[in-house]
Amino acid sequence: MNQDLFLSNEEFVGMLRQLRTQLEKGFSAETSLPGHTPGRLSAGQCAAVALVMHELLGGQLVSATVEGVSHWFNRLQTGNGQIDVDTTADQFGLPPIRISRAGELYPGTRLRNDSEVRDETRRRSNLLKRKALAEGVTLHVLRDIVERAMERR
Repeated sequence: MNQDLFLSNEEFVGMLRQLRTQLEKGFSAETSLPGHTPGRLSAGQCAAVALVMHELLGGQLVSATVEGVSHWFNRLQTGNGQIDVDTTADQFGLPPIRISRAGELYPGTRLRNDSEVRDETRRRSNLLKRKALAEGVTLHVLRDIVERAMERR
């Protein structure tokens, strides 16, 4: 199935771009997985970003092995069924935001349980939220953007 299947909903993709742009403001070595070398903007940010997106969008946390490393992203329920949404794909030289039917974005995608999220990842996610939202955009405002876009899907 084509990874761009759901990209026709410009409002939904626009919302994801807004969220990604806001989160980028918080990307730093402190929010990145320790040991990741800088070079690509979202390198080492995937699990922290997936947790923030999970808080905003709901759905499920998922992961797959991409280029030999564990990569976390999100699975969402829409009116068209479940989709996988990766907002940190640029760390692998791909477009920053990738969307596909559930299970088709990366081979071997599996559901992750909340209990599998490490304390260190939660710390990085909370720091990312604080840094990204320091510009006056509240989590409530982001949730409103998300809810409006999801209602139209």
